Amino acid sequence: MMFFERVYLQSELDRKCIHMPHIRTTQSTSDRTSQHIFYGQVNAVLEVMFDLSKKAKKVRVVSCLRGRRQNFLIFVKIGWMSESHKSCLECDDRIKGRADKKFCSDACRNSYNNKLNSDVNATVRNINNSLRKNRRVLESFWQEDKDFVRITLAQLSKAGFDFNYFTQIYTTKTGNVYFYIYDFGYRKLEEEKYLIVRNKNE
Repeated sequence: MMFFERVYLQSELDRKCIHMPHIRTTQSTSDRTSQHIFYGQVNAVLEVMFDLSKKAKKVRVVSCLRGRRQNFLIFVKIGWMSESHKSCLECDDRIKGRADKKFCSDACRNSYNNKLNSDVNATVRNINNSLRKNRRVLESFWQEDKDFVRITLAQLSKAGFDFNYFTQIYTTKTGNVYFYIYDFGYRKLEEEKYLIVRNKNE
């Protein structure tokens, strides 16, 4: 049982029986006796953790009540044990309380999570910006009265098109591979020439 995150109490009951039916008392085989011993023990463990100087110490008090027939023995044992501590993931200060805590306060937890989310959001934002820019480039060359438009690599590069960003890949039955940015797609023709198409169902 744990109290106040610093006090620990444990109890234990142990009972045993020792059965010795044939005990030789002399060298003669006819001199025999028997003995039966019933043994009972109750253990109580109390642990208290507190700060001493800059190191945490744990006081362990063990109370043991033993009974053997009518004889009893009571003893107390005190021990010292150093305990390691975890540090806050945000400010690196020492954490007090539960063993599974990762932050020293709600402010540090919120600050740490906000930093993680900001990194993720920045990555997603940059990718979306690149995709939107690529679509604008393809749309700038598109002609509504045609089903496809031919364009050169130099024209795409000059407009700032980035071939690393696209939303899907489509392969036709004839083996032609189209790279799509949302509703606009392109595929490479001969050297430094590209074909632009548009999915009008989008």
